[in-house]
Amino acid sequence: MNRLRRASVVVAFYLLVSASSASAEGAWLLWAETYETVSASDTKEACEHILGEHLAWWRTGPNVTVDETTAYVRSKSKSGSAVISSVHYVCLPDTVDPRGPKGK
Repeated sequence: MNRLRRASVVVAFYLLVSASSASAEGAWLLWAETYETVSASDTKEACEHILGEHLAWWRTGPNVTVDETTAYVRSKSKSGSAVISSVHYVCLPDTVDPRGPKGK
């Protein structure tokens, strides 16, 4: 799945979750774009606070641009060409898995 499509899927999940009730029971998980759980919190607000802390950490690095949910890192490849890597974060309830349904 290419980056744009993957980012679109993450955004779709984020919008879906944002539209749902903030008082949903269960834990909230902060996911990085690689779909690795970064942390777990009791509330969406706590998860978003941790997301902010992660983005604040990224801001301390050289050649990094940060928006509301994504850190963009500029670097050069071995051949000298410009490379931009990104890490996108999203808070989702523990009942939602951004990796999609698991097949048999």
